[in-house]
Amino acid sequence: MKIGITLDASRNSLFTSGINQNGLYLALLFNKGGHSASLLYSPNNSGKSLDEIKDLPIDIVEFKEAVVQKYDVIISLGVVVEEFMAAAFRKQNPNVKFIAYKCGNEFLVDAETYLYNTHEGRAKTMSTIKPEVPDAIWSIPQMENTNLQYYSFLLGTDNSTVVPFVWDPLTIETAIEKAPYKLYDGRAIKRYAIMEPNISMMKFCIPPTIIVDRVFKNHKDIEIEKLMLIGAANVKDNKRFKNLISKTELAKYKKMSAETRQPTPYILENWAQVVVSWQWENALNYLYFDVAWMGYPIIHNAHLCKDIGYYYEGFDYEEGERVLADAVRSHPTDKDYLERERAKIRRYTRENPRLVEQYNQLLSDVVNGEFKRQVYDPLTNSVSPK
Repeated sequence: MKIGITLDASRNSLFTSGINQNGLYLALLFNKGGHSASLLYSPNNSGKSLDEIKDLPIDIVEFKEAVVQKYDVIISLGVVVEEFMAAAFRKQNPNVKFIAYKCGNEFLVDAETYLYNTHEGRAKTMSTIKPEVPDAIWSIPQMENTNLQYYSFLLGTDNSTVVPFVWDPLTIETAIEKAPYKLYDGRAIKRYAIMEPNISMMKFCIPPTIIVDRVFKNHKDIEIEKLMLIGAANVKDNKRFKNLISKTELAKYKKMSAETRQPTPYILENWAQVVVSWQWENALNYLYFDVAWMGYPIIHNAHLCKDIGYYYEGFDYEEGERVLADAVRSHPTDKDYLERERAKIRRYTRENPRLVEQYNQLLSDVVNGEFKRQVYDPLTNSVSPK
């Protein structure tokens, strides 16, 4: 099948755009399954992310070129397929199918927008968009709980289902090769990074900061040279945020800094040896896989991938403290970590034949008008009919 997947060309970098990474990885997976998948974009307001994708082995096509070609399936991911766009694709193929591939917590973001006047850019954009009613909605697993039925409400169809998660080492491997960046080599763990974007409650730096601060206070054998809050530059001057941070021992000893967002491999090469993370209703994250794939310790509370890196439960900062302290002590001598983590992560990649087969079946169901709601198994990253 000929498949087009929409890309948001305005994003600054692949490493700060999970949406564009998702589109890239999905296209690679479909190509592995014998299809012809390309990324569709508009050159207006193009950012660094587009330049990075142009260097990778995937076809990218401008929308003005795509709408005069015959596609079997159009997947809206980076950009919403609006009614006028769908009409243009139907002129070339009246039987073309449309899939809304959803990977954002739209319920929570919308709630924050309406209640607190945040996410102004999204609010302005979404108020003018008239999306096409898709033939199916595919939700990544971490959005199923809060958003599956909300997506149905927004897009006007009950044909919504969870689908397996997709990741690929191509982006991280390309970055490692170009720089070059080194894999974890047993170096002592003294510099810590928290990499939450701090633009929503979903990924917020205060919980992991509390965890690192507890280690600093309670484990005198562990040296913390610096804690860098990557992505906190946008909130560092907020009075309430400054008040919270001032309560930490790390701040009192001037061992913290707020930084702008940077690519993960750059941070691991130059700034930190461990990443401590926290999420709420976003329990699969490319960050975990990127860090673990490079052999570095990732401490997180994502229950859908408990076996990746070092896991602690929910809002349990005391458990997070124990997990982080144990990881800092044991990780430098854990010689099998890299191989072990990569073996587990492969269930999310195109090197997993079952994943390729399942997406081929999901695609076939949509094309043949045979919608089936699925149930997700996090242990195998697979789905089965409900």
